[in-house]
Amino acid sequence: MLPSIVRQNNLAPILGQKSGGGAASVTPVYLPIGTIFASSNTNVSALVTGDNTTASPYIYTINEEGITPDHIIPTYLLYDSDTLASILLD
Repeated sequence: MLPSIVRQNNLAPILGQKSGGGAASVTPVYLPIGTIFASSNTNVSALVTGDNTTASPYIYTINEEGITPDHIIPTYLLYDSDTLASILLD
């Protein structure tokens, strides 16, 4: 969810690996007998592009397949300060 919010609002570059995806929110259900289960519901997260004009209408892209980062970093370099500095200071 966080990568899609960052991408949608253009808050920061996304670094790392592709996110796991999953666009629907999960609703917990509690039964009176004590059983608890989770159910996927119809609230779905999507990226919105376009500016709602005739030339550039809104396009909704469901992010079920995950968000690809702006800068892909191998897992073993995710916490390497030199790698991060070279990307962020570029």
